Amino acid sequence: MPSSRSPFPTPSAFHIERRVELRLERQRLLQTAGAPRMVALLDEGVLMRPIGGATVMRGQLRHLQNLADTARGINIRIIPFTAAAGSTAPNAGVTYLKFPAGGPEEMVYLEQLHGARYLSSQREVEAYRQTFLLMAEAALDREGTLDRLQRAIDATRD
Repeated sequence: MPSSRSPFPTPSAFHIERRVELRLERQRLLQTAGAPRMVALLDEGVLMRPIGGATVMRGQLRHLQNLADTARGINIRIIPFTAAAGSTAPNAGVTYLKFPAGGPEEMVYLEQLHGARYLSSQREVEAYRQTFLLMAEAALDREGTLDRLQRAIDATRD
């Protein structure tokens, strides 16, 4: 049953806990020896939407800032509001995966309202790869990203 504050279905406590566990495990994986490299392209709009309140939002922004500044193998870039049309982030979470030899070469993971999908056809993967390339071109560099994150932190008020 949807919450009165959200157009999305309210997941059960079990599903929320499971999602949190999986996301924390992915975070731990990025801190291990031999961790995969990660590039996160974030639309500037996510910096302005205080989900969880100002204190939670500031904590999340500081965490992103710390990762963008110090984490080895993690490259966080902000796509500014001023980016050209066509180079902005899709409306839902999209993960482009590139694998070492011995398995599928590339895959796209789409998080959707009622589940998730993996795309592996060459045509679909290529379309998303081109989208990511446009987004990466439009994204701020490391210094610009750190500055934008700091400005978002400073603007987040209780």
